[in-house]
Amino acid sequence: TVQRANETRARLWEQQPDGRFTVLDAPCDLADLRSVAAYAKAVRAHCAACNDAPIRAMVLAAGVIAAPLGPTGPGRTAQDHEPNFGINHLGHFALTQGLMPALRLAE
Repeated sequence: TVQRANETRARLWEQQPDGRFTVLDAPCDLADLRSVAAYAKAVRAHCAACNDAPIRAMVLAAGVIAAPLGPTGPGRTAQDHEPNFGINHLGHFALTQGLMPALRLAE
């Protein structure tokens, strides 16, 4: 959420006042690969607008432990994958692949 992004930004600035980093508050729903692609595109655009600033580190910590239940049983991702696999693996893989051009700039 935007609120959590702003809280994270505040904590990072408090801990690293001289740090060079950006916290984008664009939505990224790991259960929807279209959302992940749109987020990666927004991040790449931000990097390009900042003179091709590279991504030097990523923390892929979001995930689910147990599949949420829908009205007829276990829920599904937007692309009809089982949620644990879709979010914890496919979502993170798609995000990493979508950001690979900006990650490679740090080489």
